[in-house]
Amino acid sequence: MAAGASHTCAIRSDDTIACWGDSAYGQADAPVSGARALAIGGFHGCAILGDDTVDCWGVNVYGQAEAPSGTFKAVDVDEYHTCAIRNDGTIACWGFRETCRRSGNAFHCSPSAPATSPSGTFKALDTGRHHACAVRSDGSITCWGANTYGQADAPEGTFKAVAVNSFHSCAIRSDDTLACWGAHLPLADMPSGTFKAIAAGWYHTCAIRSDDTIICWGRQSSCRDSRCGIDGEITSPSGTFKALYSGRFHVCAIRTDGTIACWGDNTDGRADPPSGTFKAVTASEYHSCAIRSDDAIVCWGARRRSPGGVHWFSP
Repeated sequence: MAAGASHTCAIRSDDTIACWGDSAYGQADAPVSGARALAIGGFHGCAILGDDTVDCWGVNVYGQAEAPSGTFKAVDVDEYHTCAIRNDGTIACWGFRETCRRSGNAFHCSPSAPATSPSGTFKALDTGRHHACAVRSDGSITCWGANTYGQADAPEGTFKAVAVNSFHSCAIRSDDTLACWGAHLPLADMPSGTFKAIAAGWYHTCAIRSDDTIICWGRQSSCRDSRCGIDGEITSPSGTFKALYSGRFHVCAIRTDGTIACWGDNTDGRADPPSGTFKAVTASEYHSCAIRSDDAIVCWGARRRSPGGVHWFSP
């Protein structure tokens, strides 16, 4: 299951894809079946099929839904571009990368150049809105795309996981410590210790420690009436957790007992999860969705058109 700007898609038990929410560009009308992996961007989506090929749907103004031929083992999507790891470990990207320029307290962003692909072989990949990073087969990290704030200047060393957002990147080193680079993330706030999972939001990052607790650092942000700003320090929940997912302005995580906790911007109730136990969760800009332990789906936040079987929870 994965969420876009205002829609969500999930792979059913029979490997077909169900999508719900806004579909002005066909982003909720997935035409594919037999999917085994799924990635959703702002207004398009891509899936890896049973034969390892990639199929995409939704908005295609910049070629972001025109998947190349070949076979793949991982795919990741953002608003204007898509990247995937081929079965031979090389990376292919398509669409356009976005560049942002700051004017006062506002950012003006637009697609600026065709997406590029790095050389070499890789084992992990994460795409942000303006850049992407991937872990090479030797454990080093390569980033490419916009680098206005140093978000594509990866440090040396070996790593096991990477997470990127618009203007910063963070990764878990091979010794389980953290490294971050780029802007909008005070590096002095980066925690010490060892970690097992990481997720990046717009101005914040959260990670699960080796003892299963969560720590977040950076700033809490929100957008209302097309005006975005910083609301203060990001908070961290108490308890222990086994899964973590960050949207742009809020975060959700699954506790070790299977319940869900969300925190951050709570406009439209996007950070007010229902009770019960769950096996997966995703968070977007305006809503959140999760798969219950009985495989049913429930969503909360800004209500969207949904198919039968998807329940909308109102706190």
